[in-house]
Amino acid sequence: LTVPFVRKSSLAEYARKFRPHKTMATVGVPSLSRLLGEPLAESRQPTGSGGGLPLEYDRYHSPQEGVAAFQAIAGQYPHLARLESIGRSVQGNDLWALRISDFPGALEERHEQKIFFCALHHAREWATHEMILYLAEYLVTRYDTDARVKNILDHSVVWVLLAVNPDGFQY
Repeated sequence: LTVPFVRKSSLAEYARKFRPHKTMATVGVPSLSRLLGEPLAESRQPTGSGGGLPLEYDRYHSPQEGVAAFQAIAGQYPHLARLESIGRSVQGNDLWALRISDFPGALEERHEQKIFFCALHHAREWATHEMILYLAEYLVTRYDTDARVKNILDHSVVWVLLAVNPDGFQY
């Protein structure tokens, strides 16, 4: 990323405001750390989420860890998230999705917008798996503290599909 010097401070402000929570605290990104004027963080060894929250985003998570993370989100935030299998893959693996909203147990919220996010259309799109985990965690953990997130979940139903292609990802 190349940024003109005159825009360096606005980029730094943007990065401080929107950087992924927890990520830069555990894994130093030298260019961003320098931009933000922060000391470089020492990389930590993978901790193995085991499905607990918060997740560590310092490595790629396995398909089983992704399902465990979704189970943890649904278990810890039942007032915001419901885990569902919305079908099965060709090889019989469940297609796990979180329904995230202010009324996750409602059969239908007719007047609310529907938003759908999905990951892993192709087997080697590992970064999309991490982004979908991050998105789900972000929405449920910030509902009470972030007015934007609260507004989204109060006025829409967000579906987050863990893997469109769980067969390929598992392989």
